[in-house]
Amino acid sequence: MQFRCDHALLDDGECGHCRLAVRAALALDRDRRLRPVAIQSEEGRRLLGAVPADRQLGSFHLLTPGGIVISGPDAVPALARLLPGGTVPARTRSVQPPASDE
Repeated sequence: MQFRCDHALLDDGECGHCRLAVRAALALDRDRRLRPVAIQSEEGRRLLGAVPADRQLGSFHLLTPGGIVISGPDAVPALARLLPGGTVPARTRSVQPPASDE
């Protein structure tokens, strides 16, 4: 079986919680669509070149095969769709109104 690894999952490579979350996502990724990349790595800095430096470590990022970077909560539906059983939760998250700052 050939794996695609066509989506980069970028996270803070020095954050234990982040690394744990990435490991959990990779464990669910039966089709091997995700490729983990530390934001601090040379590749991470290159892939996130369009994201302002002060926002890079603020959240995780998903880089699609088309080169689109989706960050933080906005990336959850796209990430969920890549994992088994994630389509329904992804739809639910997609229709939720954005959280209020109030």
